[in-house]
Amino acid sequence: MQYLFKLIRSLPTPLRKTLQFGFALLTRAMTLGVRIIVRNRNGDILLVEHTYVGGWHLPGGGVERKETFAQAAQRELLQETGVVPVEKLRHLHTFGNFEVSRFDHVALFICPDWEWANEKERPTDYEIAQAEFFPTTDLPSNIDRRTHNHVRTYLENGEFSDIW
Repeated sequence: MQYLFKLIRSLPTPLRKTLQFGFALLTRAMTLGVRIIVRNRNGDILLVEHTYVGGWHLPGGGVERKETFAQAAQRELLQETGVVPVEKLRHLHTFGNFEVSRFDHVALFICPDWEWANEKERPTDYEIAQAEFFPTTDLPSNIDRRTHNHVRTYLENGEFSDIW
């Protein structure tokens, strides 16, 4: 299985994206995803860099069968970053992600309080190249534009658009 993931990572980005979403559409009638805003005590935002798509993104991923949005958000946070929510995640908004597919939807959550699952060891995941906190005034230059827009909307207490 690891060989397959290495092979997919070696493909050009447009082909990787096509394969990823093609597989999702074959296995689901509709794709559902989650993204989570996590801030540290300094107010910095946690972002992840994937191995299969460029730029920095909010942690998150797909909702599996027989899984709620909140369960998926908790699972993805742990898998990608080692973060465990201490209190219930708050749902902020649900978006249509129609730039990706006319069947794709994303639920955005905020993690009000959290702790590390294991302080000494962060998860290693074939999907995540790195996870890092960034000051809100100094987000990385290669942050995904949609991620950037939604982080800014959240920080400014703005009204979210319905499109991811």
